[in-house]
Amino acid sequence: LDFPAMPSVHAEWAPMYIEPMMGSGERFTIGIAAILANGHAEVVVALREEKLRCMYGSAGAALLATAQICMEDCKRFLMSERVLSGWNPPISGITIGESRRAAGESITEILRTAIRLTSSLSSMSESIDVEETTLPNSEGLLMFDVVVDT
Repeated sequence: LDFPAMPSVHAEWAPMYIEPMMGSGERFTIGIAAILANGHAEVVVALREEKLRCMYGSAGAALLATAQICMEDCKRFLMSERVLSGWNPPISGITIGESRRAAGESITEILRTAIRLTSSLSSMSESIDVEETTLPNSEGLLMFDVVVDT
């Protein structure tokens, strides 16, 4: 019998939530934070600015900027501490969800699955490769091009 190879990449990940109206209890997934078994950390945006603009008008860009500040802070924390627990967002209205363990063939596969499992406002097309780019002044914040399937 030939068994399939075990996944080579192992990580712990957690969704990052934003509460757009403080105190309302309403929240949605704005990003995913992950730390690999080897200590490498990634934090990705799970929602495009266009969707936030559609939902919140001109305030959508400010909401995303707020989330990105927190995601950059989380990435610095993960790179320093090498664990998901214990991070305190620098801005109110951002929280980190329960962490989960995952395995896959790549960190991209794990992050793609995490986005699918936690964000109803995002969907990543199976037929499109995830584009990884580093933002200027973001200290390695990884941005994913999230596309809506039509």
